[in-house]
Amino acid sequence: MSQMKRKYASIAERLLVVRRRAGLSQADFAERIDISPRAYRNYELAVRDVPVALVIGVHREFDVGFSWLLLGEGADAPQASVAALERALVAVRDFQQERFLEFSTEKEARLIHYISTQAASGRDMSDAEINTFLETAA
Repeated sequence: MSQMKRKYASIAERLLVVRRRAGLSQADFAERIDISPRAYRNYELAVRDVPVALVIGVHREFDVGFSWLLLGEGADAPQASVAALERALVAVRDFQQERFLEFSTEKEARLIHYISTQAASGRDMSDAEINTFLETAA
């Protein structure tokens, strides 16, 4: 079994990956998929089995590969997303360091989220585009 499959072996772990990639709290994520925060917490903690209807809702709301979310196989495994997050994090941190800035944790998270979701949606932002975005957002 590959390391990626072992790392996200359960559907509960994959839900956590999707939620973190979206930059949402459990309560906000639950609201987006129209369930109670308590129910979602139980799914993410693997206390309760995840219903297929929830998988479909997450697939549609967050544009996640259905097979990956349900079975851990196929497209939308988080490898590309991790790379996008790493690139976004480095860009934001370098931008702050070069300009002697310090963003709040929330602002930094929003900037990283925006840049990484652009990449995850297929838009490959150049370094110049990222810097232009950060200049505007700072």
